[in-house]
Amino acid sequence: MHRIRTEFKYDPKATVDLHTARRGVRERHGVCQDFAHVMIAGLRGLGLPAAYVSGYLRTIPPPGKPRLQGADATHAWVSLWCGEEIG
Repeated sequence: MHRIRTEFKYDPKATVDLHTARRGVRERHGVCQDFAHVMIAGLRGLGLPAAYVSGYLRTIPPPGKPRLQGADATHAWVSLWCGEEIG
């Protein structure tokens, strides 16, 4: 996670729906979905069960600005199973 955060560049123009983890590692730029796929591949490579999660962000806009809704506020996360004790 630290390496993705420090070595990859957020670039919304760099991604497409079919962007693969392999491409993400090679190009080192993209958006949250790309970073999630790279992280999932790494975690699974270590034998850890990980899954892709997507949803909507609830934004708190600055005064006078509209709240983002729908596609403007989508996000991707990684879910990692850490065992029965932690979940």
